[in-house]
Amino acid sequence: MIRAALIAVVLAGSTVAHADAKSEAILLFDQGIKEMKAGQIEKACNSFERSIATYSDSGTKGSLARCYEKLGRLASSWKLWRELADLAPSGDLRRDAAAQAAKLEPKIGRYVIKLTNPPPDLAVTINGSPTKLTDVPVPIDAGGVIVRAYAAGRKDWSTELSATDGSVLTIEIPE
Repeated sequence: MIRAALIAVVLAGSTVAHADAKSEAILLFDQGIKEMKAGQIEKACNSFERSIATYSDSGTKGSLARCYEKLGRLASSWKLWRELADLAPSGDLRRDAAAQAAKLEPKIGRYVIKLTNPPPDLAVTINGSPTKLTDVPVPIDAGGVIVRAYAAGRKDWSTELSATDGSVLTIEIPE
């Protein structure tokens, strides 16, 4: 009996926490919409990002995708549209997201990494995020790109490059 009451209290607490998170996400979303209308695009993107981190919602992801596009972060926008094309709750939303992604696809920048003989423990980061060695073009937002490579027994390597929309940046890591 006590165990059942304890479980009920825990479940009620998690429902309240869930409701609070959703309410906070809605407030952040509304704030983002107001910031977009006021032309405060960076602030709006930040509000949408915080909303999604609090409670993920497909409408907020679509708003963030639009926001990223206005900032010129086409690859980030494309990734969100692609995610929504696969996971949005309705067929209409999935089709719209796929159309938005298709519209951006030829415009986004991409990168490939070239390395002849990579050591097995090689770690590579792009703008601070770990990445895999790939010759498949990976979407990347236009702008500065900081590449770092690390491997045991080898000298650390880094370089600064620039990615541009609509082209492929080839990153050549020396042996």
